[in-house]
Amino acid sequence: MSTSKFDGCVFEMEHSPWDGRQLRDCLQYIAQPAQIAGAASLAPVVTPMARVPVNGAEMAQWQAKQALDIGCYGIVFPHISTVEEAANAVGALPLPAA
Repeated sequence: MSTSKFDGCVFEMEHSPWDGRQLRDCLQYIAQPAQIAGAASLAPVVTPMARVPVNGAEMAQWQAKQALDIGCYGIVFPHISTVEEAANAVGALPLPAA
């Protein structure tokens, strides 16, 4: 995955039981030590994102937080269809440092 021509990758975690270890293992495939050593940044060439199994109505934000802690750079929330669900999804994410 680290040598692909894609800008990003979404790891599909919605349609299976949540497994943070599996996500962490998958993230290993987008990191190449040679790329990291030759770059001025630790950021991967392919931006990792995770599609979490919960939507905004379920308010189970721990999966989104765990995916970010593991190393994903973004979260895809499925089935957001109301303002309240969107607010719950945004509320699940940590605020950026000022």
